[in-house]
Amino acid sequence: MNIVMITGECLPFSKTGGLGDVCYSLSKEFVKNKHNVSVFVPFYKKFDFNKYKEIEKVFTFPVNMGWRKPFANI
Repeated sequence: MNIVMITGECLPFSKTGGLGDVCYSLSKEFVKNKHNVSVFVPFYKKFDFNKYKEIEKVFTFPVNMGWRKPFANI
């Protein structure tokens, strides 16, 4: 089964409360049970791409936010 988890935090990338622990543990259990798991988390400024080589940036697109037009990465 393909499983996609979208969350605000997930160990080891980010953690402020229990959600990071739960997302990490749950995704590991899914993988142990032979499921294909993808986890999507926000790209926080302190995120270290060099530390996690398995992370793949697929594409970048602009997001219209009033007078600003920041870019989002998937």
